[in-house]
Parts: sequence; C-alpha cells; structure tokens
Amino acid sequence: KMTKKTNKNRLGSVKTKLSLWFTGTLAAILLVFSFVLYLALENSLVNALDSHLETMARKRHYDIMENIWETGIVKVHDDEIEDIRVLDEERNLFPVVYAQLLKVAGNGNKEEITVVVRSKNLKQQRIPFPELKENWQTRVLFSDAEVPFHPGMPMRTITFPFRLDENKETCCILQFMVSRKDVDNTMEMVLVIMLFIDPILLFFSFFGGYFLVNRTLKPVKQVVTSAKKITADDLSHRIPSPGSRDEIGELVETFNHMIARLERSFNKIKQFSADVSHEFKTPLAIIRGEIDVVLRKKRDDEKYIAALQSIHEEILALQRIIDNILLLGDTEAEGDKLPFEMVALDKLVMDVFENVQALTVEKNIRFTV
Repeated sequence: KMTKKTNKNRLGSVKTKLSLWFTGTLAAILLVFSFVLYLALENSLVNALDSHLETMARKRHYDIMENIWETGIVKVHDDEIEDIRVLDEERNLFPVVYAQLLKVAGNGNKEEITVVVRSKNLKQQRIPFPELKENWQTRVLFSDAEVPFHPGMPMRTITFPFRLDENKETCCILQFMVSRKDVDNTMEMVLVIMLFIDPILLFFSFFGGYFLVNRTLKPVKQVVTSAKKITADDLSHRIPSPGSRDEIGELVETFNHMIARLERSFNKIKQFSADVSHEFKTPLAIIRGEIDVVLRKKRDDEKYIAALQSIHEEILALQRIIDNILLLGDTEAEGDKLPFEMVALDKLVMDVFENVQALTVEKNIRFTV
C-alpha cells in the first residue's frame, strides 16, 4: 500500500506533471515539424524530378521544331528519342526513361490521338495519358501513373503539348516517363529515420526535463522541509533563503514575513492572556477575601452589607474589564485606534489602592497612600 501511494504521489507531483507537459509540447512540435519537413522534402524531390522531365521534353521539342524549320516535315525516329535514355544513363540520372510522341488530329469531341513514335523500351506499351483539362494544349502536365509492365512501381510522367504549324491545326504531345522509386525510397528512409529519432528525442527530453525541473524545484523541497519544523510552540525558526532573486526567493521571503507576523501575533496573544489573568486575579482575590472575612465568624448586618457592597463593586470591576477586553478586540479587528482622554491621577491611584488593600489584609501587609 505504501509503494502504491508513493508511486501515485510521484505521478501526481509537480515535477512529473511539468516533465510530461514539456515532453507533450515537444512531441507536438516534433510531429508538426516532421510532417512539414516530410512534405517539403517530398515536394522538393518531386519538383527536381519534374524539372528534369521538363528539361528533356523542351530539348526534344526544340529538336523537333528545328527539324521542321529546316525540312518542312516532321522527322522523328525512335532512335532519336532513345538517345535521351542513353544520355541519362551516361549522366547516371535515371536508369530508365520512357518517351513517346503523340499526334492529335481534329478538335472538340472528335480529337483522335495516335502514337507517332515511341522509345524502344516501351515496345508495344503506351505511356498512360492523363485526364486533360480545359486549354490543355497550352499547359505542361505532370502526373503520377502506374503501368502494367512495371506493376507496383510508381511512375512520374510529363505531358508536353505543342503545335507544329502557325495555324495551330496540328497538335503534338511529347510524353516522358521515369520511375519515382528513388524518390519514394528516399522518403521511406526519411520516415524510418524520423520514427527512430523522434522517440529517442522524446525519451531524453522527458528525463532531461525531469532532471532540470527537479534541480529547479530543489529549493522548494528545502522550503517544505523547513516549514514542517515550524510549530506554534516555536515560531522563531525561519526558512533559509536560497540566495536567489527569483520567484522561489520571493516565496521564501514572503513565508518568512508571514511567520514573523504570526510570531508577533502569538506573542501578543500570550501577553494579552497574561494581562487578562492578572486583571481578573485582583477582583477575584478581593471577592474571595471579603467572603473569607465574613465567614470567619458571625457579624452584624452592617458588616454583611458592607461585604456585599464590596463584592458588588468588584463584580462591576470584572464587568468593566470584560467590556474593555471586548472593546480592545473589536478595535484591533477593525484597525481603529483607541481614543485617549484626560484622567485624574489621584483618583486612579486611590482606586488601585482600595483594590489592593483587600489583598494585603490577608497577608498582614499594611501600607498607606
């Protein structure tokens, strides 16, 4: 039971909560950062792939148009398109590049697309044709595709339309296709690295944060230990200052000021109790003395009446003391100041003398004023 309670206290401690909060925040930041980094890297690699495809398409388009300007005819052989693949193999860029030249006849809904020439590695296959949008004749389209002769391998294609004549009656389309396997492999590697590194970072961040929080809150533990030693019997003890001017130092200073105020209040209460006891002691002693004197022997009525009058006066004195105590308490509670007034000193001395004289009779003490 003690172990369960200790574990529960540790889980509910401020150190654990701060460490979990820090780790959770870092996890959210890492998740967002990893997600953005992954998308940005993938977009960058795909853009690099698209840029290379567009460079090949524009180079072949220039060769075709130059041939038309020189001869007036379209002269494109499959060997010429195959040269692109050979060039890329020499540069170690892409192992396999598929290419084909399409011719679009007609317009509107009666467009007929035929293959003019294709690279040898396509054999009798065709590069998938993307879904054409409005004004596709003036747009370069990039798209992902899957081909039956490479099942499960994602491909990236470019569709590059252009016109052969000024009247824009004949439209041709250059298509190039390469595997994006290298891009996907790179992204898978990045994902694996992220899945491996992020938990390690979170692990070290949790225990590192726990260590830092524990070190930061160490003065608080010292404050708690010192505060437990302070009791109502001994309020002279103070919490040692950590020597820093931070929030913890301010907290310790505030605690010490509070303890000092409590100590003064307790001292006042003790002094007040002693004063009240002393004030009550005199009238009660007088009343007791009067009663003892009367009970020692039988006396006449006048003596009894005088004793009762004396007791009555002392009871009134007790009533005044109680009223003064209540007035003093109300005044201190409301923060008001007691009013001062002029008194006759000789009358005050005679009142004290009469009160004390009854006490001196028992002890055979005589004094005069």
